[in-house]
Amino acid sequence: KIPLNRKKVSTMMFHHWRSNALLALLFSTVTTASVFAVEASSSNLVPTKKTNPQKQRREENVYNYQYNYDFGGYENENGDFLYDLSEYSIRYGKCQYVKMYDDEIAENEEYDSVLAVKQFVVYRLCPSSSCGECDSKYGEYVAEVEDYLQALVQGQQEVVENMCDKCEDACDEDGDGYDENYDCDECTDVCNKYDDLEENGYVDASEYIECQKFEVENDDDNNGLELYIGPRCSRDGTRILIDLFADENCWTPYTDQDAEDLLGLKFSYHVLESTYSDSDCVSCMEAKDEDEQNENDQQDYDNVNEMCENIYALSAKCESKHGIENGFIQQNLEDQDYENQVANEYDVCTFIDSLVFNSYTEEGEFAVNDERNIQIIRQHTSVQKSVLAVLAVSVVSLFAYSAKLHRDITKLVPHGDGITATTVL
Repeated sequence: KIPLNRKKVSTMMFHHWRSNALLALLFSTVTTASVFAVEASSSNLVPTKKTNPQKQRREENVYNYQYNYDFGGYENENGDFLYDLSEYSIRYGKCQYVKMYDDEIAENEEYDSVLAVKQFVVYRLCPSSSCGECDSKYGEYVAEVEDYLQALVQGQQEVVENMCDKCEDACDEDGDGYDENYDCDECTDVCNKYDDLEENGYVDASEYIECQKFEVENDDDNNGLELYIGPRCSRDGTRILIDLFADENCWTPYTDQDAEDLLGLKFSYHVLESTYSDSDCVSCMEAKDEDEQNENDQQDYDNVNEMCENIYALSAKCESKHGIENGFIQQNLEDQDYENQVANEYDVCTFIDSLVFNSYTEEGEFAVNDERNIQIIRQHTSVQKSVLAVLAVSVVSLFAYSAKLHRDITKLVPHGDGITATTVL
């Protein structure tokens, strides 16, 4: 066994505190360097040995990374989510390294640079009915990798747990929930593999979505080097992998050794890959509370599941130019509430575009002299289209009027040595 010393954030403030802190971080990248500090109380957690029955193991996985979210202005006094995202689904876009100024390492003499390599995920909220295309009435968002994974992994672990609980009930011939038409072969195979990962030489990659200490006991090759393990973007940004790092913030990749070799187990990405799938969307619709399968999420009166509430509240938002309905930016504009997120939406959109259109290299450097062919796609808003239409009509009208004036002028008739003009009414 490899003992792990796990640092876990106990509370997170996501509205006027965490979201605004993320905005400040993004603004510093688009313009000049600024300070981004995240205050979090942490405690050292030591993973305990997995116990039977299998259901208990699944429940431990699901609640291993639960946070206490504070939504501030995202909920009303009854605890209902203010923004109806129930008809939308999350669609992963890209994971990208960005090298940027960090106040913490600037004050730390152990670092040779004041720049930290941070990781961001760009995703969209697309209409569920057209999530595959997602070319209109959507919103685009950016969040730090760990925050994105914390929200989505918890939701996906609950999906697996609920599926296996349903499978267990439906396939128990002596139980009250037995269903002879249920596909027991498929679900049993999936759930058994999930429950017996370690016995089969695997470990759930979603257990390492939070940067944590990774120690190898009695390994002379490391010479007492402290390693850390956590998520990282793949070089092309299409996946989120688990790997080793040389610092406690998981900013500096450690490439001399392989995480799987040190663990003696291979990573299973069954849960984690659902957070970065390029073909599947994750619905924000709250599940029906059949046998308390949604962990009492329906105790509120909104139809948005907690996963989407969490990720939406902590993300920086670019919504106006994409036309999403019922979103934070739209409602605050209509209410003339120009708070920080609304006022800085342009900067967020600019930052997201820089990530999507490859303005950064795989190492997080700004691609100033990069010779890659970058395609810039610009979209026009409905207001811009209306103005262009009015201008086009005006130009045509002026052309017609000038033609009429030309005809009138040609009616000027010369007489003898002089010219007399006939007034044309």
